[in-house]
Amino acid sequence: MGWRDHIKQEALLCEDEEEFEEDQYGLLEVGEALTQLEALQAAQAAGPTTASLEDRFAAVSEAVRTLRGASNDDKLRLYSLYKQALEGDCATKAPGMFDFAGAAKWKAWKSLAGTPAPAAMEQYVTFANELLAR
Repeated sequence: MGWRDHIKQEALLCEDEEEFEEDQYGLLEVGEALTQLEALQAAQAAGPTTASLEDRFAAVSEAVRTLRGASNDDKLRLYSLYKQALEGDCATKAPGMFDFAGAAKWKAWKSLAGTPAPAAMEQYVTFANELLAR
């Protein structure tokens, strides 16, 4: 069973779909994310020119919010690609030595220095789709 089927099954088990979405995924509405992802996948199946890179990036970014069970390394890679795609090279100072999570994020983002935004977006879309397909 794919992740979309699992989410749909869980939604059907709940009497109130809004309750399910709020309880399981906070502010993100699962139905909306699924609709965006399905539209994206249809556009990708139709051909590469149907959906722009920015549209695919935006849709996958929303869908990733529903991602569960990703490893910390996978989350760091998603984070660093996202930041590189939107902000470019890391220009912030390294976090303090006791901010372990912040240091890991900074290091992951810093490792992508010099990667152009479109390349980072494409890598993000490809990697996120791989994770979502698991």
